[in-house]
Amino acid sequence: MRKAFIFLTIIFIGLFLASAAGEKTQDIEAKGAESKEIQGQKESQETLQFTAGGHVLGFRKGDMFIASSDHALRIEFVNSRPVSPREEGKSPDTENTSQAAKPLGKVSYRNLWEGVTLSYEKYRSGVVKSTYYIQPGGKNKVDPVDQIRLRYNVPLKVDKSGNLLASFETGQMKESRPVAWQEIRGRRVPVEASFRSLGKQEVGFRIGSYDPQHQLVIDPTLIWNTFMGSAGYDCGTAIAVDTSGNVYVTGYSGDWGTSPDPVNSHAGGTDAFAAKLDNSGARVWHTFMGGFASDNSYAIALDTGGNVYVAGESGAQWPPGDPKSEKTVNGHTGSGNLDIFAAKLDSSGTLMWNTFMGSLDSDTYPHLAVDIDGNVYVSGWSSAQWPPWTPPDTKSDKTVIGHAGGTDAFAAKLDSDGALVWNTFMGGTAADRANAIAVDTGGNIYVAGESGDWGTPVTGGEYAGGTSDAFAAKLDNNGAYQWHTFMGGAGSDLGTAIAVDTGGNIYVAGNTGDWGSPLNPHAGGQDAFVVKLDNNGAYQWHTFMGGTGSDLLRGIALNTGGNVYVAGSSRATWGTPLTAYAGGTYDAFAAQLNSSGTYQWHTFMGGTGSDLGQAIVVDTDTPPNVYVAGESNAWGSPVTGGAHAGGYDAFVAKLTETTEINIRQDTTDIPDGGSYDFGSQKINGDMDVTFTIENTADLNLTLTTPITITGTNADQFSVQQQPSSPVTSGGGSTTFDIRFSPTSLGAKTASISIANNDSDENPYDIDLTGTGKYELTITAGTGGTTDPTAAVYPYEAVTNEDITAIPDSGYRFWNWTGDASGTNNPVTVTMDSHKSVTANFSDMATKFVIINPADSTAGTATTVTVQAQCTDSSVDTLYNDDVTLVADGSATGGGLVNISSGVGTLSINDTVAETVNLSLSGGGGLDISSTQDVLFSPGAATQFVILDPADQTAGTATTVTVQAQDTNNNVDTSYDDDVTLAADGSATGGGLVDISSGVGTLSINDTVAETVNLS
Repeated sequence: MRKAFIFLTIIFIGLFLASAAGEKTQDIEAKGAESKEIQGQKESQETLQFTAGGHVLGFRKGDMFIASSDHALRIEFVNSRPVSPREEGKSPDTENTSQAAKPLGKVSYRNLWEGVTLSYEKYRSGVVKSTYYIQPGGKNKVDPVDQIRLRYNVPLKVDKSGNLLASFETGQMKESRPVAWQEIRGRRVPVEASFRSLGKQEVGFRIGSYDPQHQLVIDPTLIWNTFMGSAGYDCGTAIAVDTSGNVYVTGYSGDWGTSPDPVNSHAGGTDAFAAKLDNSGARVWHTFMGGFASDNSYAIALDTGGNVYVAGESGAQWPPGDPKSEKTVNGHTGSGNLDIFAAKLDSSGTLMWNTFMGSLDSDTYPHLAVDIDGNVYVSGWSSAQWPPWTPPDTKSDKTVIGHAGGTDAFAAKLDSDGALVWNTFMGGTAADRANAIAVDTGGNIYVAGESGDWGTPVTGGEYAGGTSDAFAAKLDNNGAYQWHTFMGGAGSDLGTAIAVDTGGNIYVAGNTGDWGSPLNPHAGGQDAFVVKLDNNGAYQWHTFMGGTGSDLLRGIALNTGGNVYVAGSSRATWGTPLTAYAGGTYDAFAAQLNSSGTYQWHTFMGGTGSDLGQAIVVDTDTPPNVYVAGESNAWGSPVTGGAHAGGYDAFVAKLTETTEINIRQDTTDIPDGGSYDFGSQKINGDMDVTFTIENTADLNLTLTTPITITGTNADQFSVQQQPSSPVTSGGGSTTFDIRFSPTSLGAKTASISIANNDSDENPYDIDLTGTGKYELTITAGTGGTTDPTAAVYPYEAVTNEDITAIPDSGYRFWNWTGDASGTNNPVTVTMDSHKSVTANFSDMATKFVIINPADSTAGTATTVTVQAQCTDSSVDTLYNDDVTLVADGSATGGGLVNISSGVGTLSINDTVAETVNLSLSGGGGLDISSTQDVLFSPGAATQFVILDPADQTAGTATTVTVQAQDTNNNVDTSYDDDVTLAADGSATGGGLVDISSGVGTLSINDTVAETVNLS
């Protein structure tokens, strides 16, 4: 998983400071015996061997060494885990080399201490760079950093700058002060870091507080800075870099002495200088140019042949008799004022020619550009028309547009031998100054500066008023005016630098008050600005940089990717810099924008004095290196031989731009060399996980090849979606999907490798783990639960699992279905494949219910049904027991009802026509409150019955009742008809009896005392 990391980056500079005069300076020096001792130790242990910086590097379990033929440095990893070193990638020049001579690429010790991975990799400006990757998670117990303990084979010392010095008899090896940082969603957050002395020969690290949820990184990294100069005032004003990474700087200075000897010696006072530094910042040569007056150089450029061109101002002819004067194309005007000079040096610093340009008044602050044919273009300030010169020719003859008065901006072209081809002036009657010049591949010239109103500017680029406006102008290769435009507001606006890209777009930098609609708002005071124009001078965009103090831009450069780099100075901090503002009057700064003007990064350089950035250049490396020149009090840790000499020195600083690949899954960071666990996944199932690649640095991140999966179980993982490339700088992202599809039980391992152009994390490797599992799906039906609880369970090995069904109250276990059957409870399931088991439950009876019986006729039985019912009135078909049915009245047949499968019946009869109430008793604890009524109705009449009449005295009538009855002597109330009542003897009143509802009456009388028979 992508977790938080601290990157503690240590650079083995590999430059030795001689301990005594006359001793030979070497990269690393120690006794030869020590080298033999290290090479002879642990011979049986496997050693990875490489070369870097003129040394052999060996990596083993527990230690590493850096050695040459007669000295060696060994570093032991104290109390570390027994981790073998791993070669992470191959250096591009490793083909056809033996193991012992193999150039170093990258070697890692993964999890060397718990949560700590250490890597070593090739470093262009030294021998080797070590980086510690600190994983989070252990900080609540013991901070992983506290585990790191290194034991050296030589005495150690931490200098005032925080660098670690390893002392040998003849010199020292220096490891740069560690830096630690974090990337928190595109914002770089530095973390305080330093060496921690643990004894005479042991060291660890001390870091400040950090957020363990985010990866840590720094970019760009200050690789080296060096000072050049005397004890007086020395200023670096311009810088250039060749394709080999050599750096050329110019400026003005007092004498530097003779260490090393200059190509041409100092003439006195302030002289212009040029110097060449190699890629590591070491001085290759330097030379002075000038006479006894003041000579200042402000511009430098290179041609394809390695020649160096400088331009500046000079107060007098350079001394006669000196080799310089013999190579002067055109002499100084001798007016006592400053003239412009241009000079050409070969690749070793030897003067090839110099020439002067200017008027009898002051001509100052030149800048220059060189085209592919070696023609030189110079711009600057001039106070008057240029007079005739020697040899007999006139500058005025070659002037395209004449001087307009006051101070005018000028541009001039010299051929490759220094001869003037043409010159021209730009401006009006106010002060007009050209501060920068550039030339495109077609030979067109672009000038930037500051000016009052003049001419007819490009539409939309009119003069805005105020003290001055920044301006840009285009000339063709013959010096003919093409267009000009103004930039700025109502205050003072200065154009100080200009560059043109391959598409002909123009970028102007300077400082200004607020104006227009910028991409980034003005912060107050004087802010730095960058403006983009198209090739016709039409405005495209502008942006501001800076804080509430004064912010000045003096240099601009472009790289092949269209990014814009600027250098300048700030009086106070602003934004979120990569390196914090150090204080003092000014700090130098460098910044990058993309081609759309969007801010990418900025960084400060300097100490507590005044540090001014004057020029910037970018090389063609991938990623590019950025070089800044300026003037400074002492700061930082300059390279050997580049120590501060006092007062103000010229400085050169090299910054390395990088890409920075970060990978996360959701919100969890996964470091290079980290891992991601898919967990358990159903066999023959798929689990897709999306990962995000972020680029938090300054260059676009290129993913050079598709993601590949390797390892023991590579066939169990697959890339479902490849990431897109490039990933844009400054927080761009892309995603890729990995699928885990196990086909068998057990742990699976593989790894993915992401090839990219991040120099210290290429390839970016992530270990993948996952486990194939069988799944048991347990389901509980309505009315119960199971143990284990109903869910899906993984099984990573064949296992017998017992499952118990647990019915709820009012329910009973019924049976198992699925991959288990029957009624055994618990049931055992063998997990040798995917299984699914369901526990089924049924309701239990809670009551007896008498189902409403059918009514009947008296004497005819009716069937009564009794059910054992659940709470939802369903029949409990599992119930088998008895209950007693009670029938009241004359009914017969009540008694024990045998309940089987939840139902029982009993026959009830009653010869009496009546309603019989049915109820229950007993019931085994079930509810027996259920009752029902059964109506027994009389049957059809089968007989007339004369009810016994009351006896009576003779002469008094008595009532005789006749009923129509059924066979059970019940009155048939439905009968309506007549019957004749016959009375014998002397009785009277007999006759027809009207039967209604089964009953009729008739009165009988007899005056004779006798028994009367009725029929």
